Order: sequence, then C-alpha cells, then structure tokens
Amino acid sequence: MSKPLHDPLIEVKDLRVEFDVRAGIVKAVDGLTLTIHRGKTLGVIGESGCGKSMTARAILNMIPKPGKITNGEIIYHRRMKNSLESQVDDIIDLTKVDPDGKVIRQIRGGEIGMIFQEPMSSLTPVYTAGVHINEAVSLHHLVPLQKVGDQIGEQVQAHRKVTKEESRVIAIDMLRRVGIPKPEERVDNYPHQLSGGQRQRVMIAVALSCEPAMLIADEPTTALDVSIEAQILDIMRDLQQSANMAIMFITHNLGVIASMAEEIVVMYMGKAVEQGKVLEIFQNPKHPYTQALLRSIPKLGKKKTGERLASITGMVPDPFNLPTGCVFHPRCPMFMAGKCDKIAPQWKKVGEDHSVSCLLYE
Repeated sequence: MSKPLHDPLIEVKDLRVEFDVRAGIVKAVDGLTLTIHRGKTLGVIGESGCGKSMTARAILNMIPKPGKITNGEIIYHRRMKNSLESQVDDIIDLTKVDPDGKVIRQIRGGEIGMIFQEPMSSLTPVYTAGVHINEAVSLHHLVPLQKVGDQIGEQVQAHRKVTKEESRVIAIDMLRRVGIPKPEERVDNYPHQLSGGQRQRVMIAVALSCEPAMLIADEPTTALDVSIEAQILDIMRDLQQSANMAIMFITHNLGVIASMAEEIVVMYMGKAVEQGKVLEIFQNPKHPYTQALLRSIPKLGKKKTGERLASITGMVPDPFNLPTGCVFHPRCPMFMAGKCDKIAPQWKKVGEDHSVSCLLYE
C-alpha cells in the first residue's frame, strides 16, 4: 500500500538549542515541536530573535559555535531507491549525524535546500554566480569546485548525472527562472557585480537548482520588489506541485504567509506559542501574542485620521534573564497576576487543527 501524498518529511520533537557564552546561557530554541509534510508549506512567524532561523539551521545540523543542540530529535524521513528501483524510507535523526560527514553533505543542498536571509554573507565573493549554482548541484557529491567559463560544467557524478555543458545550461536556466536579466552573461559575474536583489535571486536559484525534497526559505523575498517576489513565489509553488516539495517558510510578511502556507507556527523567545491551519489562526487567533501580531498589519482604507498603527507594547526580554512563568506575560494585555508570572503554560487544543500554549485556555 502506497504512502499518502502528504506524509511527514521532517518531525521536530522537543528541540532545544543553547548558546553557552560568557554572560550565561541563551536558549535560542526552547522545546520546539513541529511537523513538516511532503508537498505542504509550513509558515514560521514571530519577531526577530524568536528562534526561527536557528530552527532552520538545526534541521541542517549547522548551528554556529558555541551553539549546540542540547535536547530533542529531528527525524528526517529520507526517501531513497533500492536495488529494485522502488522507493524506501530511511529514517535519520539529523541531530545525531556528523555535522561535517558524508550523510549530511548529501542532504544539505541536494535533498534539503535553504535560501539564507543575507545573500552577501552566503555567496562566496571569489566565485561567480554560475559556480554557486553548480556547487549546489554537485558539492554534496564532493566534486571539486571549478570557476565558470570553460570549467563551469564539470560532470556531476551522483545526484544529477549531467555533463559540464548541461550543468552550465542548468545554471543559466535557473537564473532566467528567478528573473535575472541576460542570464547567459550574468552566469559569469561575481556577487559584487550584482545588485542586492539579484544576489538574493542567485541564492534562490542555488536552493532550487537540485529540486530538493524540502526547501527552507528564510526571508526569501526581503530584498525583492513586489513583481519579482510574486514571480519567485510562483516558482516555489510550481516546484512544490511538480516535485511534491515541502517548504518551511520563515518570514515577517504575514500577507505572504497567508498566500503560501497551509499551517502556521507562531514563535516567541524560542518557544512555539500557537500552531494551526492558516485560515483558523488568521480568523480566530487565540494567543495574545498572535492577536497582537495580526493587529499590527496595516489595513488599506481602514485607518482613521490621526490613528496610529497598532504595535506590541514593551520590549523583547533579555535572553539571559527570561521572565518566569509565561515568557510573554510582561507584554501581555491579558496578564493575570499570580498566575501568568508563575506558571509555565502547557499546550491546549482549541480546535481540530489548532493548539495554543496559554494559561487563558487551561
């Protein structure tokens, strides 16, 4: 019996990522649990510093030092072909694999692609755009990097059986698909010769070039104008439908989340505070933090003269000195003294596909 189309691809269970620094311990991710399904998009939202990007890096086992995963599992349901060319699942706990080993190098870029938030810190300045895309196609098979031009198309030996000429064609085609003008010329450019938006599009081309089983998109359209943003989102949707690709979409843009994702996880200070279907959360948010985020969205034509845009009161707490009880209670308009500041909330199901971590519902 065949597996359902949208079976789990990544299961994150009680994940904790900590940074032990001189001033103390920072809990970047604190007990996160979520599931990413094949062919589905999971949106992850929250203020800067809430642990969204660190969760993405944990999935790829690339936590920067001195950070480390101190607890939890990241179960990857890897789909492979056996000798009979039928598909079988290989269950891997990504927290247990060698971060520099062969297995994770095959997964990074090849099976799980990532669009990083800052293109200039992700693109190597001494390689051209073509090399970056060719690297995504070939690096996890330990094919030596070559400069573009005559050497760009070194034969890929494993993941994609292509010649060096075909590899260059792939790079040019991906640059064209993400809206880079004159891709035949741009493929030989260096990052400093491209604008910020073009560099971001190169990063998107790198992540999508191997048609991965899962794409982690960390603020993928921040540096792009609206027309190119729509084009990139269409490319992601097309790949998702054709390759049954899962997407973990990290963004502050709730409008993009509403159009892209089926499910949402709302994070605050390393914790998930609300999870559920997109329409359910947008129409019926339960956690005061989620409600405040949605109120802060500008609404065209509904602003009265002199009315200020809604904002979340207070400041994000000091990560070295988190408040007791619910970490959101110092900023919460529904704060209950003697309760919210003393008791850590547990998960409560408030709908068929809707859960919240808040003492209001216990």
